[in-house]
Amino acid sequence: QRMRSLPVEVAGLAGEAVRSGEPVVIGTRDQILRGEGTAADLMRQTNIESIVAAPIRVGGEIIGALSYGYDRRREFDADFITSLRTFAKELGQAIDRTRGHAKLDEARRAADAANQAKSSFLATMSHELRTPINAILGFTDLLELGIASNDKASASEYVTRIRRNTAHLLELINDILDWSKVEAGQLAIEAGEALAGDVIAESVGIVRQQAEARRISLDAHCVENARYLGDPLRVRQILLNLLSNAIKYTEPGGRVTVRCTLSDGFTRFSVEDTGIGIAAAEFEAIFEPFVQSEHVYTRTHGGTGLGLAISRRLARLMGGDVSVESVVGRGSTFTLSLPSRDRRATPRDA
Repeated sequence: QRMRSLPVEVAGLAGEAVRSGEPVVIGTRDQILRGEGTAADLMRQTNIESIVAAPIRVGGEIIGALSYGYDRRREFDADFITSLRTFAKELGQAIDRTRGHAKLDEARRAADAANQAKSSFLATMSHELRTPINAILGFTDLLELGIASNDKASASEYVTRIRRNTAHLLELINDILDWSKVEAGQLAIEAGEALAGDVIAESVGIVRQQAEARRISLDAHCVENARYLGDPLRVRQILLNLLSNAIKYTEPGGRVTVRCTLSDGFTRFSVEDTGIGIAAAEFEAIFEPFVQSEHVYTRTHGGTGLGLAISRRLARLMGGDVSVESVVGRGSTFTLSLPSRDRRATPRDA
């Protein structure tokens, strides 16, 4: 008695077994050849005379059937049906265990990735937070020790540096708090109409000193009376992040240009720089939390790696988006698109 295992793809042979949930005798060669379909086609291609099938259950769900064919006619007694049912049951349990192991492995890999991301984030933040704190403590010690106490210029410089590092520390903390609120869906977004030129002028004014300190030209151009729908406070936050990044990643002597245009019912704010650029393969990754461009993994540039992730989430909450175009070594252009007044905002999932 030679027994041949049929491929699972021949599901049509065991349709009744799948529907009934019980082992069934599919039929003899003559019976099946009088019909059409997969079973008849298989019979014509083989010397099988009799077929029997049993359903395979995985987790309470029938996923297919185990079919066997014989090269002679025979009746399938109760013992054979019991054995077939047992075999199909054990096969289903084996598949279930395999799936369980696969899910466990996937969960383990996800946990390992999460732990690695957490460790990387904590290492990054400990470094980023220590830097301004150490500077603040150092200049405070100098003032307390009375070094150059009669030198008002030096004292003023110490105070200025303390203030600058305190502002940087506050910026880092705000990034973390904003991301936590965005993830928890607790960040308030106001919806209103505002002039694009106003938010550009305000944002450029805030970062102009930063640009001048790095000898970077900063220009702004905007379509007259262009308006957008959104939260001016959050739009300014996004523009400040894009401008700060552009200045940070542009070498001294370079240029950063802000433009505002109208197209397809959107007001588009573009921040163009002549900096180091970003590889195309990184375009999506840089919008993930705690990620910086591959070209700056040496961390010669500070930051939490949350700025772009927060900016995109905020833009999408206002019905817009943040996108990037870049060429390595030639610079980048980040574009904030927001609905204009002739297009009602439709917030997207962040």
